[in-house]
Amino acid sequence: MTIRDGRPDDLTTTLEFNTAMARETEGGVLRPQAWKQGVYRALGKAVERLAKEKDDVCGVRLYVIRDNAAARAVYEKMGMTCTGYRLYEKEF
Repeated sequence: MTIRDGRPDDLTTTLEFNTAMARETEGGVLRPQAWKQGVYRALGKAVERLAKEKDDVCGVRLYVIRDNAAARAVYEKMGMTCTGYRLYEKEF
């Protein structure tokens, strides 16, 4: 696999991918038997390794549903901390 920097013409594909991923996770598509298998841990470590290789990346951020204690515990075990930010949005 080759990983390259994003380009402006990647925008549509990136948006489609992110939308599909949000539908999967926010829609509860992940089956319980897939939980606690180390999927996020492996993905998170890979993302962190790649991010650290870049001079213009200063960290990683993710969003988690406030009441998802299991997810928050995983992120905290990986060294992430909860910030003081809140998310505001306006849906149409």
